[in-house]
Amino acid sequence: MTEILNVFVDNTPGRIKSVTETLARENVNIIAFAVHDKGEFGLMKLVATEPERAKLILAENGFACALREAMVVAVPDKPGNLNELTGILLEHGINISGIFGFVIEGGQTGICCLETSEPVTKALQSELEQAGFRILTSMTIF
Repeated sequence: MTEILNVFVDNTPGRIKSVTETLARENVNIIAFAVHDKGEFGLMKLVATEPERAKLILAENGFACALREAMVVAVPDKPGNLNELTGILLEHGINISGIFGFVIEGGQTGICCLETSEPVTKALQSELEQAGFRILTSMTIF
């Protein structure tokens, strides 16, 4: 398991740059990101090196932010695997409250960052791994 940093930003020009500039100045690397438009404000979701330090840096610079536990899964990049992953979570009654992903090795490996409403148990992690999904930890991501 790892953590996703949620940063609330005004939906105005330059606001995303101010977040990235603040983290870059402190040498925090952003591994993955997504931005959700919520009208007058936006929600940036970041997977970054040193998530706790990144949160403190942003908070000290006036950004409203919070860390949430997340599951990052390496998925073989082939049709139907996202469907299989979400199906296993559904079988366990797990609600996906947020998800974003990307492919790091075309045709080989996709990465899914999932926020869930319920904790992901060790038993569920084991079942996912038996189905061919690899659960990444903060240590294996960075």
